Amino acid sequence: MSGLSKKEILILTLRTFFIQMFYNYSNLYGMGFRYCLLPVGNKPFWTKANKKDFLKRHFEFFNTNAYLSGFAVGIAIKMEESGESVKLLQIKNTLSGTLGAVGDNLVNKIILPLMIFSSLNIFILNEFHLNAVSIYFNIFLLLFFNIFNFLIRYYGISSGYSSGIISLNIFKSKKYKTISKLLSFIRDILAAFLIINLFSFIKLPTYDYLSLLNLIFSLILFFYIVKYFPAIYREIALISIICFYLTFYLS
Repeated sequence: MSGLSKKEILILTLRTFFIQMFYNYSNLYGMGFRYCLLPVGNKPFWTKANKKDFLKRHFEFFNTNAYLSGFAVGIAIKMEESGESVKLLQIKNTLSGTLGAVGDNLVNKIILPLMIFSSLNIFILNEFHLNAVSIYFNIFLLLFFNIFNFLIRYYGISSGYSSGIISLNIFKSKKYKTISKLLSFIRDILAAFLIINLFSFIKLPTYDYLSLLNLIFSLILFFYIVKYFPAIYREIALISIICFYLTFYLS
């Protein structure tokens, strides 16, 4: 990969962390995407006129997932360098849809809920005490997520630049599907443990009809949340409702 050095890939990676800073209604990630590409606009194989057109092209509407934005950056640089700017404009919609869908599923529906459920389970198992185990475990989770966050962006730029649009095939691979299914299974197990652990603290008073009615109401509410809430908000809503009823019964 002679076009981009490791230092340049690192600079581009750091810039992707600010892609959401320019998020706006008119072009979503368009301005942030252009910001990420600015360093390569200074390369000698782009003349002044080319650079002006380059900046104008990448001010258009663009949507993506921030965590996987490195793939879009790497692919865009490769195609611009190869003189395929017209073709790049044609496939940007494909990049938007693919990276947005894959990123939302991988990060927002699997990794983040898995981390939240892990943290809450540890907290409950320690009987709601913020002790050393809970603190160190959460520090570990934060470190793990931020290392993953950096590596996926760096790899996306490197892979997108070296392989182009083909780099997205990794999300169709058998290995990726196996890992995502495994993580989804672990997430669901942790969610089940969370509910069991929370309800283990609830002790319904005998013949307390108000408590019984509240429990019935909560079960009905759970049913409608699971059935109708968007998946991205479902876990957060369920945890919030469970915690509310937990504090109600324990008070």
